[in-house]
Amino acid sequence: MAHVYARNSPASIRFAMAASPSSMLVFCRISFFNPEVSAEQAAFWEKYRLDFQVRSGYESSTCLFTDSIRPEMLIRGSGSSPVFQIALPESGSDRVLLIRIRQRYARDEYLFDCKIPGDEKAEPNPFCLFSAGGKMPVTEKYARVGDTLMLRSFDYRKTSIQANFIPFSPAVAMPPMATVPLLETESPQVYPVSIDLNEPRVFKQPGYYFISDSSGNAGFGFAITTGDYPFVTTASELIDPMVYISTRDERKALLLADNSKQALDQFWLKISPQKDRARELIKKYFLNIEDANRYFTSEKQGWKTDRGMVMAIYGPPYLVFRNEDSETWIYEKGTNQESTVFYFFRKKGDNYSDIWELKRLGDYDRVWYGVVDLWRKGSIDR
Repeated sequence: MAHVYARNSPASIRFAMAASPSSMLVFCRISFFNPEVSAEQAAFWEKYRLDFQVRSGYESSTCLFTDSIRPEMLIRGSGSSPVFQIALPESGSDRVLLIRIRQRYARDEYLFDCKIPGDEKAEPNPFCLFSAGGKMPVTEKYARVGDTLMLRSFDYRKTSIQANFIPFSPAVAMPPMATVPLLETESPQVYPVSIDLNEPRVFKQPGYYFISDSSGNAGFGFAITTGDYPFVTTASELIDPMVYISTRDERKALLLADNSKQALDQFWLKISPQKDRARELIKKYFLNIEDANRYFTSEKQGWKTDRGMVMAIYGPPYLVFRNEDSETWIYEKGTNQESTVFYFFRKKGDNYSDIWELKRLGDYDRVWYGVVDLWRKGSIDR
């Protein structure tokens, strides 16, 4: 599944879903990066074939349902990011939706997965975040402060819902070799917020909004971010993620500098006195940060998460294996580097089901600091 995070994939897929009275609605936004395909839908259907399967689980080879994705499933029919709606029958158990993109007249194919919850202990989620007009689902993990949005509910018996608002956590992921558990800290402050359903709303406060079902076993959440997120452009946005490759004193100097931009430039020029090389390093590092924000935003900005930390230092993984509650990332051996494997697991016993934790091992000490050292010497090749 490495193509899910790869930058040279021809397409990416983002999912959103909500339960209607009779089915589970899955919205799939497919972004094609081929200019010819993006120009018109005719080229899209001529070049690509899309089909999907529903299986009982990641480890199951039994196909419960299969079909092709057809033009009539489109709810947005133009541009480089068509959105499809797939209606699946209700189920009392979890399932996985697999969408396969295949190039016609070629062997290349790409698989994208979406876990469809159906646990009998949890109620189906009837909520989905939409654009202001209520027609286009928000398939990213976040929207931005000032956006006019609509929290749509497909349970029309309710006109409003109580959500929990959690300010973004300032905590940054601990290094992979930090095997000693952290001391217990205070639980994050949670503020109740009432949200009118099926009505336009401007979200003004950055943070994480979570709606729990009555059982407390499941729910629906989304982040509201600031600025040009997932991109990093301001001095603070550029300085904070450098925690992974800078010392405490260097970070303090950057934060206290009268001219933050000049201080940042000097940091990178110290790593590589050649300006072109310094620019290349800056671009490479912050592209990793932006990818982490794009893929891993949850109760905190993506670069602060465990997967975001690894993405920042190592970049997109060479190989990815995933199932319902785990991901394994493998990085090939590179110049002066060893093949490295990272194991991530979905956090158990937490309503925020999109939190993934790294299995920390003391053995990471040598390889991790070795790659950090390559960044600091300006010789990273990732």
